[in-house]
Amino acid sequence: MNLRLRPATTEDADRLLEWANDEVGRRNSFDTAPILRETHLQWFAEKLARPDQTRIYIAELTPGGEPAGQIRFDRSGTEAVIDYALAPAARGRGLAKELLLLGGRRIYADWVDVQTLVGHVKLQNVPSRKAFARAGFTASDATQDEVVFMSRRAHRNFVVAASRPWYAGIDQRLESRVGGQFTLLTRPDEVNPSMLASLQPHWVFFPHWSSLIPPDVYESFPCVVFHMTALPYGRGGSPLQNLIVRGHRDTVVSAIDVTREVDAGDIYLQRPLSLDGSAQDIMLRSVSVIESMIADIIATDPPPVSQRGPVVAFRRRKPEQGNIADLTSAADVYNHIRMLDAVGYPHAFLDAGKLHLEFTQATLDGNTVDAHVRITFHDSSKE
Repeated sequence: MNLRLRPATTEDADRLLEWANDEVGRRNSFDTAPILRETHLQWFAEKLARPDQTRIYIAELTPGGEPAGQIRFDRSGTEAVIDYALAPAARGRGLAKELLLLGGRRIYADWVDVQTLVGHVKLQNVPSRKAFARAGFTASDATQDEVVFMSRRAHRNFVVAASRPWYAGIDQRLESRVGGQFTLLTRPDEVNPSMLASLQPHWVFFPHWSSLIPPDVYESFPCVVFHMTALPYGRGGSPLQNLIVRGHRDTVVSAIDVTREVDAGDIYLQRPLSLDGSAQDIMLRSVSVIESMIADIIATDPPPVSQRGPVVAFRRRKPEQGNIADLTSAADVYNHIRMLDAVGYPHAFLDAGKLHLEFTQATLDGNTVDAHVRITFHDSSKE
């Protein structure tokens, strides 16, 4: 059983009030008086209106989405004070530690300048004291009434392995967005156990990687690869081109665990992606989608779920399949040109005698395709 977090909304007001006024909740609060609904609604609205000062998250059980508790962070400078509560039905399941850990990861990602989390716990609230301790908090102070727990942001390392030029700068953007330190690797020889051991990454992300990932990498480090299909549909190579030739107008990006069987790992997240435009347009569009997915995985640590449904395998397309000579419609010609129009891809082509014509920048107008053409000559010495 796992938890996931979502931001609280106005629709959660009565649920939070019910939890706060629960007998156990009031007994463990520093102010034990029941909370009036009018007072609560005003307080809650003010908190939601200041996301720079307060963040409230609802914890839900997965799968199913049953509300299991809440965790709130009120910040002061680089510190954030924690308040949490479990729903009465969720107590006794060991979820408090998970809620604190998950909440800590989420708030460190949302507030990248916060360095310390603080929890104030009544001395007699033994379960909560144990939960903070098990979540890695240190009891830094104690009085006759309370124990103060503290946890400081750990320096976290992440690796992004991407072989295409459109991922340049993703490491700096993610550092600003998530915090921690990101290292961008671009060559297959860099992705090896020795290099990764020196970096000690919490996650290794593969947004666009054409080489096989060695078993001694994915068996030693948590690795996530991103694939441009709604897996298990579309396992295999050339997903973008295979989708377009099959008539798809949109797809999803799947973030999956890396396993020995290619594209067969459990799914962490999926996000929609349009297939409009050239391959270069689509790839550039996918960068922001994948960047957001990486940030979400780090923040929420989502539990991976098994792939479901029939497996449809794609074959990696070969350069010679870019020949448009046998196509029978303007739409097919347009799609073949655009789906290969990206940096580093073999472009759509047509051979005419000694001439070799490569096509890019295609547009479609009814039964007419306009495109940029590059003409070269075959090397007659090789004939």
